[in-house]
Amino acid sequence: MIGSKTIITVGTISIIGGYLISKRCGSSNVAFNFPPYRMTPVELDEATKLTPDVKHYRFKLPSSDSPTVPITAPMLIKTSAGIRPFTPFYNDSDPGYIHFAIKNYNRGVSKSVSELLPGDKVKIAGPLPHVQMDGTTSKYDQVYLIGAGSGLTPLWSYLNATLNDPFSQTKLKLIYANKTKDDIVFKNEIDKLKTQYPDRFEVVHVLEQSDEVAKYTGRLTSDILKKEVGIPGEKNKVLVCGPPKFIEIVAGSKRRGPPFIQGTFGGALKEIGFLQSQVVKY
Repeated sequence: MIGSKTIITVGTISIIGGYLISKRCGSSNVAFNFPPYRMTPVELDEATKLTPDVKHYRFKLPSSDSPTVPITAPMLIKTSAGIRPFTPFYNDSDPGYIHFAIKNYNRGVSKSVSELLPGDKVKIAGPLPHVQMDGTTSKYDQVYLIGAGSGLTPLWSYLNATLNDPFSQTKLKLIYANKTKDDIVFKNEIDKLKTQYPDRFEVVHVLEQSDEVAKYTGRLTSDILKKEVGIPGEKNKVLVCGPPKFIEIVAGSKRRGPPFIQGTFGGALKEIGFLQSQVVKY
């Protein structure tokens, strides 16, 4: 199991009472459990701009301990505008805080979160029902992470947890689609991981606007995926996250609802030869 971690949120709709408490080898952090079925007030410590419309939000917990949120598990965020699910992202070095990367759509909860100032509070609850990925960071030979825009969030959590697992030799390839270079979330951090783990981590940028960063220019297509993924192996896994149309092209449509409802399997990954059991859609 992966250790206690700080996280970013992208949410969903019904709350479960069981929480996975995972502790990293050698970690002395104590775990903070979110109370089941109850909203917990958290205070915004700081908000940092990541892209023109995505910010990194660092919320202070009621405790100085690390939150016990499973990797890729969504949480609920409640503001004056309503309640929405978000997936927290992995941060193993910041006990007492929970982290989110949230895109502002200029409406609803995302807009109200974007208007928060340090010291303002929101309420969060969870984690929510989700496809369990904890304990799998050393299970696969190869994991493909296919994302678009702020859909990087759950993929980023799994990526960091796997690379930081001292027992894992899993190789990871991130295939990441965006409009421009400026829309790449965590670009500097991605570059650092490429340098730090050259034998285990590869990134392929697909940008609609031509740039030297991009391996491919235009939208992500089936042909690109066939080139980058190749013939699926028995111990391969694919995680997919992005807008509904993006997910449909890559892995078939996903029904609205909790993340464990996967919808119809199809798209490029099915054409390539992956099995439904090898693919998780967020």
